[in-house]
Amino acid sequence: MLQEPQLSGADLQFKLFGFPVRVAWGFWILAAVLGWQESQIIDEVYRAADRATPGAAPLLVILAAALLLSILVHELGHCLLFRHFGTDSRIVLYHFGGLAIPGRFTDWNAARRRFTDRPRDLIAISAAGPIAQFLFGLLVWGLATAAHVRVGLTDFLEQFVVLPLPETTYSESAIIHIFADTLVNTSVYWAVLTLLPIMPLDGGQIMREIMRIFRVANPVYTAAIVSMFVAGALGLYMFQSQRSGAGLMCLALMASNYQIMQSSRYGGY
Repeated sequence: MLQEPQLSGADLQFKLFGFPVRVAWGFWILAAVLGWQESQIIDEVYRAADRATPGAAPLLVILAAALLLSILVHELGHCLLFRHFGTDSRIVLYHFGGLAIPGRFTDWNAARRRFTDRPRDLIAISAAGPIAQFLFGLLVWGLATAAHVRVGLTDFLEQFVVLPLPETTYSESAIIHIFADTLVNTSVYWAVLTLLPIMPLDGGQIMREIMRIFRVANPVYTAAIVSMFVAGALGLYMFQSQRSGAGLMCLALMASNYQIMQSSRYGGY
């Protein structure tokens, strides 16, 4: 379930900063699962307040576009680090988020071809994606706040601290609200989520490489066990919070790590 899907005629393909990008049709299924309920709620709230809304279906399209942009920034972070180390890479957005897939070493960047299998290099590449996405989310949040547009992150932060921010209010347009809110929330929360110690998420990759640094016996096997427990606990929380889509993703991560655990039980890294 977590591997790159086969190429389909329904896939969207283009290049961005020289990186080939493929948006598999399954990505839109992911957007629909994660966003349909949110689109309905926002549409109902705006209708009840007699504010401008195009309806739940168009709002879902806007939400999907914001989700795509946010995850694309995440994968670009990985790809830029691959490029720094002199390696080609490409991006695939699919039913489980996104993948940055390394390719061959580049001839034009031979002088900087420093990428090896060293844990510190792999940790840097894994961390680059969520860092880029998180910073992007903060940038959009700052721009929205400066424009006096309120988003959900502001509500969340003000539960804990008093922020010296300009006065903000929810946009009169449901389109502006759902785009800004999804862009900020996805960028911040997705970045944090992917840093959890669950393989093959970025945090799981970092955990595995740290185990290699400290010479843990069979780091893949050990990391898979930790990943199963963390994914299971997170999935239970998601189901209890009535976030069934996220809960199902956690179950898929558990199953994937169980397979990794079985295949690496008697082998090293």
